[in-house]
Amino acid sequence: MYSIKHDALLPKPKFGKKLKALEGQTIAVEGFFLPLDITGNTYIISYNPMAICFFCGGGGMQTILELNIKPDHLRSFKRLDTDDYFKVKGKLRLNSANYEHLFYILDDVEFIKLIK
Repeated sequence: MYSIKHDALLPKPKFGKKLKALEGQTIAVEGFFLPLDITGNTYIISYNPMAICFFCGGGGMQTILELNIKPDHLRSFKRLDTDDYFKVKGKLRLNSANYEHLFYILDDVEFIKLIK
């Protein structure tokens, strides 16, 4: 899909039935911690570590989730380092229209544990 605002062709996700059935459900996921901005307020969880993450050419947009963290869990995320492998839970939201956000979003995210 062409975006006038971004002056670019942008991918439009197609979500399968199984994934659509999970929308709005609380799910737990494990992955690598990646801070997304220098303010330390935007985070993603990635299937791959930083060296082969989605913007470095090793994965695609389908390998990352945007995290909207519960305020009382934010302190746990500020203690993580890039590429720490951890587990979180949150409500899955699928995004196919707002290109200011990722395709997969976890809302009300709670930190479960640092795995390694």
